Amino acid sequence: MQHEFTVKLIVDEDGIIMAQGEDIQGLVLETKSMEEMSKELVRLIPRLLRSNHNLSDDEIANALIHIVDGRQEQRPSRSPRLMWEDTLPVRAVA
Repeated sequence: MQHEFTVKLIVDEDGIIMAQGEDIQGLVLETKSMEEMSKELVRLIPRLLRSNHNLSDDEIANALIHIVDGRQEQRPSRSPRLMWEDTLPVRAVA
């Protein structure tokens, strides 16, 4: 069975990018750039899935992480700064 998780990203007025995984227990992250956010998500998500969700390395390697714009649900009347959906492959990290 393939596991799927969603991470919501929001960019605040100061350009800080915030990530929250409602279905990934313990995922709350802030960074200053999308490049840094991507690196941190790839580093942290496997660890959180292993420790907080008890997934095996094989399950983590096959998990899909959907990255979505968190503002669309929160403020549909405002134009969000992130207008994309992406899928992040997750690899098991020791």
